[in-house]
Amino acid sequence: MNLIYTGGNPLISSAVRRTSNVLNSSFFQKHLMTSISEAELLYVNHLIQSISDKTSDILIETYWNPFKKSTVVCNEKTGSLRINLANIKKSRRYILKELVKNYSLLELNKIHKNSQEDEIQNINLASYVSSLANNYA
Repeated sequence: MNLIYTGGNPLISSAVRRTSNVLNSSFFQKHLMTSISEAELLYVNHLIQSISDKTSDILIETYWNPFKKSTVVCNEKTGSLRINLANIKKSRRYILKELVKNYSLLELNKIHKNSQEDEIQNINLASYVSSLANNYA
């Protein structure tokens, strides 16, 4: 997985680099594997495999819309993450947490989104992964 940001915002650029470092960290991946339940092990294994896949690119795009409440959203059609600069907190740690959450959600939805219950489980697991990544930020 390669996170690609080509914009000129230095805060976003720094957060994207740090997010890549955290996700690819063996310490983070081991901590994630040891702190989940048996039921979630299959999905986290898939997530770690997608992180290790160096051929997939995730494009990070920015836009400005003060009328939308969302900060980072995943676009499943294009496989990209979009950051709303109007609502983003000016903290690299917060941006990292949101990028990890939405990246995880994007990957988990690829393999496990059959019902509304699965979608809720994916959201909860993505939130857990992002809170764990926040410790490494």
